[in-house]
Amino acid sequence: MTDYDRYTAGKQERLRYYMTVCPMLALLGILFYRSIVMGAACACLSKPCERFYIAWRIRRRRNALQEGFRDALYSLSASVAAGRSMPAALADAASQSEASYGPEADITRELRSIVETYRSVHGDAAQLLSDLGKRSGVPEIAQFASSYSICRLCGGDLEAVCMRSAGLLLDRLSFRGETESLMAQKR
Repeated sequence: MTDYDRYTAGKQERLRYYMTVCPMLALLGILFYRSIVMGAACACLSKPCERFYIAWRIRRRRNALQEGFRDALYSLSASVAAGRSMPAALADAASQSEASYGPEADITRELRSIVETYRSVHGDAAQLLSDLGKRSGVPEIAQFASSYSICRLCGGDLEAVCMRSAGLLLDRLSFRGETESLMAQKR
C-alpha cells in the first residue's frame, strides 16, 4: 500500500532533477554575482532545494489522486444508478480510470487494489475506502467512505451520495484553482 505522505524519487528522476537544477542555479549565480565561484556555490544549493521538489511532487500526486477520485465518483454513481453493487461499481470505476488515466496512475492502482482485496478476502469496501482516505491525506475520500458506510448501514441513496460528493469535490477543485490563479496574479 502506498503512503502518500512520502515520496522517494528514483535514480532516473534524481539524475534528471540534478541535471536540470544545478545548471540553472549556477547560471543564476553567475548572472547575479558575475562570478563563476558564486555560480558553483549556488549550484551546491540544489541538494537543500530537493526537499522543495519532493514536497511539490507529493502535492502534485495528491492533486492527481483527488481529481481521479472525482472521476471515479461519477463512474460509481452511474454504476450504482444502473443497479450494480458497490464492489462491482468499484470494478467499473477501476476500468474506467484505467481507460482515462492509464494503468500506472495512482487512482487506477488504488481502485484495482480495493477490488482485488474485496474479491480475495471479501473485505469491507467502506473500510478499504477509508484506509485509502487515511493513507492519501485527501479528506474527500475519507468523507465519502464514511458516507458510504452510513448509507450501507441505514439504507440511504448511494447514487445521490456519489453525485453530491462528486459535485462538492468539483466545487473544491475549481475554488482551489481560482484561488491559485488569483494568488499568481497578485505576485
